[in-house]
Amino acid sequence: MPGKNDHPLQENEQIKAIRDRARSFDSAYSHIARALARGYIDLYYVNTDSGEFIEYCADEKHGTLAEARRGGDFYERCQREAGMYVHPEDRAAFVRTMRRERLTEIPDGNGTTELTFRRLLDGTPAYVRMQITRMEDDPRFIVIALSDIDEQMKQRRAEERIQEERTVYARLHALTGGFIAVYVVDPETNRYREFSATDDYAESFAQAKEGTDFFEKVREEARVFNHPDDLDHFLSVFTKENVMSEIRRCGIFSMDYCVVMEGKPLHVQLKATMTEGKEGLRLIVGLADREAQYRQKEIEKETERQREIYNQITASLAEQYDT
Repeated sequence: MPGKNDHPLQENEQIKAIRDRARSFDSAYSHIARALARGYIDLYYVNTDSGEFIEYCADEKHGTLAEARRGGDFYERCQREAGMYVHPEDRAAFVRTMRRERLTEIPDGNGTTELTFRRLLDGTPAYVRMQITRMEDDPRFIVIALSDIDEQMKQRRAEERIQEERTVYARLHALTGGFIAVYVVDPETNRYREFSATDDYAESFAQAKEGTDFFEKVREEARVFNHPDDLDHFLSVFTKENVMSEIRRCGIFSMDYCVVMEGKPLHVQLKATMTEGKEGLRLIVGLADREAQYRQKEIEKETERQREIYNQITASLAEQYDT
């Protein structure tokens, strides 16, 4: 029997208040955890001593965090699953990072270890960033968070590629003058894309901005746009074998020929060279306007011809006189 000073009703209200407060804290922590999980696709809570882990999948759309699996063989799973889900070129770095001795060396507190690699999803590589942080209150535990950065990496790669191509174009431009069109070609697949073109060129020739077979496309278009007097010579010289052979021999392929632009002949010079970039070797092909130089050469030829005629006339007249 409770004593006369006990108040069961008051105690029940206190217990209820404590429970409500606990639920409130649990709810707050849950909301905080969900907010922190946004931007991540997977989270792992790992005991580095025992290898026990819990994997959580984050639903960025709904802001939820759900347990996906748990186990006690984290290190073995990392080594095993790396062969299935990590791109071959990134696999060695991933395996080194996920070894027990490496994970136990991660600093406490604000120290974070990061690794960017390509994860294979249904055989398709996608860039992810892995961040590993040790818990301050219990150094046995780490949190591993994976975030999807595929779009950012593709954008960065594209910007780097464009910058590399601009550098190559600037070098070619400094050496040979202005181009009316520049193409970047993958020498392995022959895929190409237009890097730049003048308005006149784009309007007159209306070439595709990208395609699958650069050399065949150029030869096909030559039958339409090249000057008839130069067509056979162009087709006999401009082949992939000839271009690559000349580049291997002296570093650059070059040929002069004439096209018909807006109904008028235009003398051009095609130059091609190889450049090394982060994505491998690329063939840079530029088409330069040489009409002004051609006309200058024709003027010089005509001047020389006239000079020869005058010399012949002078010599002929001189033979007719003794003095």
